[in-house]
Order: sequence, then structure tokens, then C-alpha cells
Amino acid sequence: MSQSLANIVIHLVFSTKKRQQLIRDEERGQLHAYMTGILNNLESPLIEINSVRDHVHILFAQSKNHAPSKIVAEVKAALLPLTNKPAPSATAERAGEFRSGQVKCRR
Repeated sequence: MSQSLANIVIHLVFSTKKRQQLIRDEERGQLHAYMTGILNNLESPLIEINSVRDHVHILFAQSKNHAPSKIVAEVKAALLPLTNKPAPSATAERAGEFRSGQVKCRR
């Protein structure tokens, strides 16, 4: 019986609307943990995550069972509850997705 294998590594970058400085240092760890949980729930293990006050970089192995658009939407939505701002001003304005070369995932 044949099988299909996929190893798609995504570098996702997104910023806050108008590059507002909404990601607070004291909540950064909580934000990263929450986004990591979302990725795990979507069968897309995190490789690396980092953020500054106005944008986030996430490197993860994309699940073959979920569309990239769904993963991006779920991860971006994680920013809203932690900023204590109304949704229109806290929503990520832009997102970029980049495919990367071969990466060894930590398991």
C-alpha cells in the first residue's frame, strides 16, 4: 500500500494593524504558549516563535490535514484576546507565508 509524505515548513510573519505596539512584554510568553497550543491542535508542530511589540514570526511544520489559510486565521486570532483592544484595532493587518528549505523538527 502506498503512502504520501509531506514536510512543508512555513515561516509565518504577521503584524498588528498599522504596526501598533500592542504586544506587551509581560504577555509575550503567554501569547507564544497560546499560539503553540493552537498549532499543536491543528497538527502543525511549532519549530520556533518570536515576537516584538508590533509583529510575530512563527516557523512551523504545516499539517497535511489543514489548509494554510485555516492555520493562519487561527493563529492570528490568538492575538486579539491578549491585547485588550477592540478587534478592529488589534487585528493583524498583513500576514506573509514563506516556504523554507529542509529543517529538522524537534520532537
